[in-house]
Amino acid sequence: MHNLVKPLSRRYSLFLFLGILFTLLFTLLPSVCYESWMPGVPSTPVECMDSGWTDENGVSVGQLPCSLDSSGSTLCLTHDLSDIVTDAGKVFVFRTRYETIRVWADDTLVYETAQGEEHALGSRWHFIPAGSCKGASLLRVEFTRYEEKNDWYLSTVFIDHPAAVLIYLLDDYASVILFCVFSVLFTLLLLFIVIFMAKEKMPGMSAILALAVFVFLSGQWVLLDSKITTLLGGNYALTYFFSYCVFYLLMVPFLLYIQLMLDCKNRILRYLPWAFIGNAVVCMGLHLFGVVSIQNTTGIVHILMVLAIFISTWELFHSVVKWREGKTIVTFYGILLVYAVGLLSIILYNAGFLRPANNAVLYSWALLILILSMSVDAIFSFGRMWKQKQYIEHYRQMAIQDSMTLLKNRNAYELHLQKIVSDPPRRLTFILFDVDNLKMINDTYGHHVGDQIIYLSAQCVREIFEPYGNCYRIGGDEFCVILNCAEDIPSKLSQFDVLFKSRSKDVIPTTVSYGWKEKAFDKGAKVTMEDIAALQNEADENLYRHKKANKAAFINKESAETVNEVPGRI
Repeated sequence: MHNLVKPLSRRYSLFLFLGILFTLLFTLLPSVCYESWMPGVPSTPVECMDSGWTDENGVSVGQLPCSLDSSGSTLCLTHDLSDIVTDAGKVFVFRTRYETIRVWADDTLVYETAQGEEHALGSRWHFIPAGSCKGASLLRVEFTRYEEKNDWYLSTVFIDHPAAVLIYLLDDYASVILFCVFSVLFTLLLLFIVIFMAKEKMPGMSAILALAVFVFLSGQWVLLDSKITTLLGGNYALTYFFSYCVFYLLMVPFLLYIQLMLDCKNRILRYLPWAFIGNAVVCMGLHLFGVVSIQNTTGIVHILMVLAIFISTWELFHSVVKWREGKTIVTFYGILLVYAVGLLSIILYNAGFLRPANNAVLYSWALLILILSMSVDAIFSFGRMWKQKQYIEHYRQMAIQDSMTLLKNRNAYELHLQKIVSDPPRRLTFILFDVDNLKMINDTYGHHVGDQIIYLSAQCVREIFEPYGNCYRIGGDEFCVILNCAEDIPSKLSQFDVLFKSRSKDVIPTTVSYGWKEKAFDKGAKVTMEDIAALQNEADENLYRHKKANKAAFINKESAETVNEVPGRI
């Protein structure tokens, strides 16, 4: 009966899962049969000012967005406002990258960002109230850059209500937002798995935790690099510097995950995470003290990334492919694909063919593939660890449980005695049981009948006393119950007699002898093994007296039955 527990549990779980799946599919039917489509928010395009711009020489710059091949650190553009409705509820929206901007309405300066190289931080959106330009005939915009470029890249200029622009930009960056949400939700799932593994004392928690940190940092970097978090204002520098910091630290949990999954002993791979951390600290310090701008330190982290790519690929190849360890086989192919994308983007970026603003989009897809592949391996690893835990739990149970009676065995009994010594209870009761005439039953009816009697007596002990204490099989037909609470022992033993008699009569009528002894201890009193042995001996003596009485009753019963069987004997 004990062996049926595991298959029944699996079958129950399968039926439960199928029931949930059927309910979801059945719920889908009415939504299809009674479908009702809603148009939703109208997708009205945002009003733009992408044409009509001229440079300081009066030459048209064409349709925005576009690139201009112009030397110098300053670029001036003008736009006629005579046909533009400068409603007070609208805003002009400009985007710059490593550039400062000043805006004039005719000769009046209406907007200016902080000047100086230290303030030209990456990509920004500038919202300028259109009401400040009301009545003006000409809009003049001056861009000042602080890094060498081959050309100027001019983004789309919006002129619309702030809410409309905000909705447009949020929709434009929907994939970035969804990726960040996915990373956060997946991180929470991984943390839940880590908590579950900690509770179940399963190995491999560190690897799952490292994966959770990597997934979270991946989502945060993609979100921060898009600068979508700055649309509502606030400290832009916080977003800017943290985007660099997260990018510089992104490989740390990833390399840690590889080490933990492969149990890697490669020294370079073990030191590389510290190299990434040290590089991030040094680069931030150099920018803080004005030695070099943070955007000009990406070359070092790119070198470290390339080094990490080659070393980790080498370790993965030897562990996963050469030695055919399947723990991270899906991750291996996912990493190869991501490494190819990463190396290509690094090459294109440093060659000037890939704009920094496009890196996050490219990496987000690559990271998504990597996260999914690592997650597949993590799930498989979790399954292996869970199976290993079940094996360990099974063998641990075998070490402390008697397979025949399902009571705790002698090992568990000895461990309980040690626990009593280390943490003494206020009251301690020993009840000993012994099956009567077991040798005669084995010799007369066979050992299979004797085993039945042992099993029946064990189950009766378990049903009566297990709710109140611990039940053990300490010998062939010997059982012990240890109680730490005050109970009506004679009443419980009477219940045991009635229960055992009712069940054993269908096999062979016999009895079980028992003896018990209890003792109360003062609070904080020390209990030694000698005290426990003395208490057990007294219970054993009472058991012997009960067995002696049962034996005498059995002999008298046998004698009476023999007399009744003699013909003519009264």
